Amino acid sequence: MISIVQYGSDTCQPCGALETKLGTWVKEQEGIEYSYVSVELEPAKAAQQGVFTVPAIVVYMDGKEITRRAGYFSLDELLAQVEDIKTRIEG
Repeated sequence: MISIVQYGSDTCQPCGALETKLGTWVKEQEGIEYSYVSVELEPAKAAQQGVFTVPAIVVYMDGKEITRRAGYFSLDELLAQVEDIKTRIEG
């Protein structure tokens, strides 16, 4: 199972846009879970995961981190990487 966790803030405009795009994309996928963590509401969880800037996305497969992006990054490149991993898993 692939899980995508987005860390964001209510005051971060890119975080909101990213949440919308990711949420829409995940609804079109099978076998991918998505969750959003507010760094304002759960700062300890963000710090525990080494997230100190937003937006940040951490992708897990079977509970193990496989990639992460933070700050300015290409969502298209990240989603292509996730799709590639998913394709290899489904083999």
